[in-house]
Amino acid sequence: MVSKKAEVQKLSGKHKGKKLPVESTGKTFSALCKETAKNAKQIRSGNMNTAYDGIIKRMQKRLKDFVEGQNQAQKKGEEVNQDDDFKEPVDSEMDPKFSTCLANTPVKSTPEAIAMFMSWKCFDEKKGKSTAEQIYAGWKHHYKLLDGDKYRGSWRFDQVTKEWTGNPCDLAAVMDMLEACKRKDGESERNHSKAMSIVIMEKVYSWSMVVCPNDFPVVDAASLALKMQHL
Repeated sequence: MVSKKAEVQKLSGKHKGKKLPVESTGKTFSALCKETAKNAKQIRSGNMNTAYDGIIKRMQKRLKDFVEGQNQAQKKGEEVNQDDDFKEPVDSEMDPKFSTCLANTPVKSTPEAIAMFMSWKCFDEKKGKSTAEQIYAGWKHHYKLLDGDKYRGSWRFDQVTKEWTGNPCDLAAVMDMLEACKRKDGESERNHSKAMSIVIMEKVYSWSMVVCPNDFPVVDAASLALKMQHL
């Protein structure tokens, strides 16, 4: 009977000195590159992307309406101030690029706009945490696919190109607002309190076992009282 090792050697010997055929896709390098790029676009398709697009468009319109309202209010305030003896200061802290910070490439005020919109929807309109999660996911996905990988990673200002790069949704202000929206109904606080209660109970039990272990001897009234306290 031929051993398994001998059989393997026999089979391998058939190819000794012979050039094995190289596997081929049957496609040129150029064709593979085009196909790879086409397949990568599948990340942009599907119902989820349709939902994200809806979020993006609604927020862009809301921002446009908000800025127009602010400009009208500011103009009205300036007109009133011209007629009054008391000159009320006009709010001029808005970034000049704020009105278009969600329209094209992200700018310094883009994270601020996203955080403000989440705050408005969840705290003013009393929406649930899922609304904040959808806003966050929609914009994070949007910038992830914008201009190659330029808007992936941490949000930062490139001193060389003098441009903002990375994903605006990765800024702490946006992530903190997302967490605040999740906590606003008390769910996170309740879970946190529950977890803390378990930790405290474990610490109390450990302390009790040190002070009065299970085999603690009862020899008098004092030791009996101590034992009763730790039951």
